[in-house]
Amino acid sequence: MSYSICITNFNDRPYLEKSLQSITDFAGRIDAEVVVVDSNSTDGSQEIIDDYLRRGLIQRVISTRCSRGRGRDIAFRNSHGDIVLASIDTDVVYSVPGLLQFVAEYMSKRMGKLFAVYGAMIGTRSCIEKIGGWKDLDRHEDNEISMRAMMAGLYDQDMSINVVMEHLSELRKLTLMESMKLTYTDYRDWYRIGLKLRNTPADALMKPHVLLSYLSARIRGVMPSPVFDKYIAELKGEGAGNAGRR
Repeated sequence: MSYSICITNFNDRPYLEKSLQSITDFAGRIDAEVVVVDSNSTDGSQEIIDDYLRRGLIQRVISTRCSRGRGRDIAFRNSHGDIVLASIDTDVVYSVPGLLQFVAEYMSKRMGKLFAVYGAMIGTRSCIEKIGGWKDLDRHEDNEISMRAMMAGLYDQDMSINVVMEHLSELRKLTLMESMKLTYTDYRDWYRIGLKLRNTPADALMKPHVLLSYLSARIRGVMPSPVFDKYIAELKGEGAGNAGRR
């Protein structure tokens, strides 16, 4: 079996070196190819990525403006491994022992399904192709593909497995505008994949940008899943909070 690690990056230069070091350390342990999609970063990320490419620690880099979901799909389509590790982001330092446990669990007990843990996903190439890959979403793209996998009987999860050592971007205090933009995007894409307005927390509905996100979702087009409520209930049952940081 061959492995691919699919990574997305956008303006994560402050965290990029530590993140890539943890990912490539793990890749060396399982002889995996590393594919990076950079969404035309403007902060100098490309210099670091190119250095890893020159040193042979990254095998393929694609630079194109895209959403995170589209980036995940581009990385997948440009990878070659039989087993694909995805939902890997460059604002996270990953635990090599955690990732090794994750892969071992998949290979021994979950093979053939899309398997999600806290901080990553893994699946066979044939499974991901059957589900249809990732949709063009900025947020919750991993929740959306998980629901399609669930509908196909190809989804499994264990949020007690945590592959994240440190989520670096969470250490940075957001400005008011950054916080509002994040909340807007978060709710917009929740609405797009199935969250109903009546199920939105009351405190969130008091925020004009959340209501605006609902209108934006309707304009962009919704893709509600019939298993949305079941999927969210299972996540809450495992204590995964906001879909396991996805």
